Amino acid sequence: MRKPHALTRLPQRSIDSVSLLLGSPARWTMLYELARHDLVSVTHLASTSGLSPSATSMHVRVMRKTGIIEQGMGRLYRLTPAYRPAPGQDYLDLGPCRLMLPPPG
Repeated sequence: MRKPHALTRLPQRSIDSVSLLLGSPARWTMLYELARHDLVSVTHLASTSGLSPSATSMHVRVMRKTGIIEQGMGRLYRLTPAYRPAPGQDYLDLGPCRLMLPPPG
């Protein structure tokens, strides 16, 4: 099995890395939540994705490995600055693709 490339800068994203990131519907849900909030706990991500906190932690680990999220204060997570959507922007730019964000609410 081939290891995915690390996502370190927006222009250097590979299809393999984006596939790893988006290979789970639960991670899509978590990305939506991370795009809406500045800092998010694993407990919050678990409740919105319908997974247990331990399963959510494994997904968070994958997303941290790709470089799309980082640990903020305490045990709270956020999108890394390069991937945060601009105010009013309704998508996450993942290089090879854009993840459309649902309307707030």
